[in-house]
Amino acid sequence: MPKVPSTLIAVLSLYGCARHVEPPVSPERRIEGRAAEDVAPTGGERRPVAARAESLKRCIPRSGTPSLVAIGSSTMASVLGPQLERHYKGAPLRFALWGKASTSLVRPDFFDWPSKIPGILKRHKPEVWVVSLGTNDNQPVKLRRGGWIRTDDPRWDQVFGERVDELLELAVGPERSRAVVWVGPYAFPGEGSRVLGRRINDVLKARLEAFPGPVFYVDAYQATLDARGVPIVEFVHPGTGKRLPARGNDGIHLKAAVVKALLTDPAAALVAECLGR
Repeated sequence: MPKVPSTLIAVLSLYGCARHVEPPVSPERRIEGRAAEDVAPTGGERRPVAARAESLKRCIPRSGTPSLVAIGSSTMASVLGPQLERHYKGAPLRFALWGKASTSLVRPDFFDWPSKIPGILKRHKPEVWVVSLGTNDNQPVKLRRGGWIRTDDPRWDQVFGERVDELLELAVGPERSRAVVWVGPYAFPGEGSRVLGRRINDVLKARLEAFPGPVFYVDAYQATLDARGVPIVEFVHPGTGKRLPARGNDGIHLKAAVVKALLTDPAAALVAECLGR
């Protein structure tokens, strides 16, 4: 089990932008943590389904310079977050990035995201959150009062869903005055992603659809399956039409161009609609 770093490390602080990325954890969690979470796979010409629906009308109209906070595990820390940071460079928007490799909602003993939300709210006062969590949740749930729930236990989906609701409640607030754009987990080769990854994606979609507030989902899982339902290995660049390898040398992580097309751009589009700009 990895040792939890004691403090968040402020790596970068710029005008209108703050980045807080913790160092990676020990290699033994590479598959369930960083390798499974860093980059999202992509599916040929397929594009992620960004949930627009009627709920977008519930975004609160904004004036002045809004604040956006992006949080998540290593996908957010290493690829998605930096791409969002570049996207908003020079924009009338304050951007902050908080990333921690190998994190999830099922392991608060390792890193408890809900407990971090009040402090981030106090520091950055975001109008919008972009969340990237879910891939590392393919493991047993650690209960805060002790004990575990295995992934084959019928209670697992319910408890995971309650953790999703908990984070949404904290991020959106009791007056539903803040919005959340949640970038879901991606599909990657292996039984864990094919079975439990699909369940995680289904729970996330259902919970965000049912949540009474301005929350929106980018379905990266479906976007990273080909027409046969297999995790994609190639990607057609939307600008050039060229067919490129979708993943890095490990066969899991997506190339940066794929992340941009399937995660970053859809998330940024939902943020723009929500902010009305």
